[in-house]
This record gives sequence, structure tokens and C-alpha cells, in this order.
Amino acid sequence: MTYEEGFRITDMNKLEENSIPTQKVASAACALFSELTFQHGFVHADPHPGNILVRPRLGSKTGEFDIVLLDHGMYRRLEDEFRLNYSNLWAGLVSGDYHLALKGVKGMGLEDNYLDVVSILFDFFCVRIYGN
Repeated sequence: MTYEEGFRITDMNKLEENSIPTQKVASAACALFSELTFQHGFVHADPHPGNILVRPRLGSKTGEFDIVLLDHGMYRRLEDEFRLNYSNLWAGLVSGDYHLALKGVKGMGLEDNYLDVVSILFDFFCVRIYGN
């Protein structure tokens, strides 16, 4: 165990003090968790704001930062077949490709109507958070 510098990802005052745009932090966090899950097949099982820090880069341009992920004690390893099908589900939802999303759902051994529930939640999230 080591001590890592940084502040909570939800600390808007610190982000502003360090000229770090919230959109860039959100994008970096999404990229980190997407790579971890979809490319490497790991799910961090405790990703609350206390376990995700933003660390301004010392000696670099203003606004540059790193995401620091803490508490690596709880992970779930995804089997390659599940990871591929899960990736198809999300790729289909994001791109609007119903058939790809359905392929993912079926590949995970779920009923077709599961896609309806997930897509409704996905749509709600996109409208609620992003207004799209």
C-alpha cells in the first residue's frame, strides 16, 4: 500500500482551483473504466468517489491531470466470452445498433426482452445526464 496524492473526483472546488475541466475528468474516468472492463476484462467493484482521485500533473501545463484509482481489493474478472458479449451490448447501445446489442444480450444467455430494459435505462441516463 502506498499513499497517493490527489483529491476526490467529485471535488468541484479543487478541479476549478487547478483549472481542470470537469468534462475532461469525466471523459478520462470513462476511458479508464472502459479500458479496464472491455479491453482487460476487469470490473472494479468499489468505484465510489473516495476511490477515484484526480491528481494534477506537477511540472506540466495547467489543467493536465491523472486519474488515480484506489482500493484494488475488490475486482471481478470477466471471462473472455462474457466480455465480448458485454462489449457488443454496450457498443450496440451507444451506436444505436439494435442487432449488435441483441447479439450481446443473447450471447450472455439473457432473454431478448432484457435489451428493452437496458436500453430504456440507457436512454434515461443519456437524457437525464447529457440532455440528448
